[in-house]
Amino acid sequence: MNKGVLLVSPKALGGISKVVATIISDAGLVKDYSFALHPSVCEGNKLKCILFSIVQAIMFPIVLLMHKPIIVHIHTSTKGSFIRKSFYIVFSRILGKKVILHVHPSRFYDYLAKSFGFVKKYIFWVIGMANLIVVLTDDAKDKLIGLGIERSKIRVLPNPIILDGRFADVKIRDKSTLLYLGWIIKEKGVYDLLSAAPLIKKRISDFKLIFCGNKETKKLKNIVMQQGVGDYVNVLGWVDKKERDALLEKSTALILPSYTEGIPNVILEAMAAGIPIIATPVGGIPSILKNNVNCIYHDPGNIQEMADRIIILLLNRDVQEKLSETNREHVKQYEAGKIFESLSTIYNELMCSN
Repeated sequence: MNKGVLLVSPKALGGISKVVATIISDAGLVKDYSFALHPSVCEGNKLKCILFSIVQAIMFPIVLLMHKPIIVHIHTSTKGSFIRKSFYIVFSRILGKKVILHVHPSRFYDYLAKSFGFVKKYIFWVIGMANLIVVLTDDAKDKLIGLGIERSKIRVLPNPIILDGRFADVKIRDKSTLLYLGWIIKEKGVYDLLSAAPLIKKRISDFKLIFCGNKETKKLKNIVMQQGVGDYVNVLGWVDKKERDALLEKSTALILPSYTEGIPNVILEAMAAGIPIIATPVGGIPSILKNNVNCIYHDPGNIQEMADRIIILLLNRDVQEKLSETNREHVKQYEAGKIFESLSTIYNELMCSN
């Protein structure tokens, strides 16, 4: 039986690309399935991205004829991402392919709930064409059901992480270094974090803050320079895997002050590295992080509360060690092999269905 799966996803720096790369790696599924990857969008300036998206959409029918997949596994975000992917969903179904719509961000629910008129009808018509819908958490599943999407079509599949032992059991970390890894945009709370930095510095003299990520990196660097905090705030931009792992091993804590999230891969990486985590209880984060168990929460946008929680953690070595130990144990349930067993079940179910 042909076990061909065509994965449609962004060709870009970010969480969705990371998940797809993990799926097609040597973590367990490759021996059972024949994978092909079709990028739908790329990194770069707006014109480049538009042209790339148009060319990829035009090439898609040819790719289907070349690879002859049984399943087209489409990874999507919201708004423009979903509209682009809607073509792939509709065309795949017209050609008799079975389609999995894999929804990553928690804000997809808000996108559906706030749509209206023709746009809403179109979105729900496209979603209805998918054979199965994959979401990251039970909460996301319940929300989609509440909007009228069939329960029988929805499956829950958390993001995977490959636990390959690359993180040592770190005993000595930098004393007061806070690390941010992710997109540098307002929705991720990075500017709130920058506003909190002077409040923390007043209490902890050796405090340092490191930002790593893409998008508005230049803008953030300019603000750091304008505010005169460059002696303890460092904006590195996007870092490669080796440098990211080194930062996770040496930093005191990781922070994600987001307003919206799915299940960020950086959280799973941080848990594997045993680094204490400070975050906001938004999106899919509460499904893997519990306050005062394996993280410390603060409300999104509450800069003073954020600063207070960071100070408490950085000054308390016992709390750091407790969070670190719990994270190393808790992350094992998201090990790629276990997640891929569930994905394999989803694939087999769909391949055997009429």
